[in-house]
Amino acid sequence: MTEEEIQSKFSLLTRQHNLWKSRYCENCKKTGTRGTFIGIDYFYQGGSEWDSNIFDDDKSGCYGCFWYDPGKWREYLNKKIKNQK
Repeated sequence: MTEEEIQSKFSLLTRQHNLWKSRYCENCKKTGTRGTFIGIDYFYQGGSEWDSNIFDDDKSGCYGCFWYDPGKWREYLNKKIKNQK
């Protein structure tokens, strides 16, 4: 795989952050409440609750969550902040 393919398919996290992600994702699957990052309640797609119309094993329910794609989450949040100035 190319570097770009690897980055698009995997969240490249440290071991500690990967464990943190795992805990948030397990809790989301169990409770239906999506995880936040350091208390920032922001999702670039969807809201804080898992969409009940999406099966729990469908990754499209993860879109918009920090833990699914930290880089994309940061990009969207920065755009939102810039547009509000």
